[in-house]
Amino acid sequence: TRGGDHGQLKAGDGCATAAVLAQSILDHSYRYKAAGANAVLLQRGLKRAAEAALEALRQMAQPVEDEEDLT
Repeated sequence: TRGGDHGQLKAGDGCATAAVLAQSILDHSYRYKAAGANAVLLQRGLKRAAEAALEALRQMAQPVEDEEDLT
């Protein structure tokens, strides 16, 4: 349960995970660029990875119609 939720949520919304992943991607991008990587190719790779991750999430998604579906 998170602090301001007063017990309503039992799992996080993924915000912290997204922040950690974004920081890691940024750190690695800087390293690759400093090592001489092509920035355009790096951007294309990141875009393709994001699209693949989004598609995987879409395939795992389950519809929610009411509160009962959440438990």
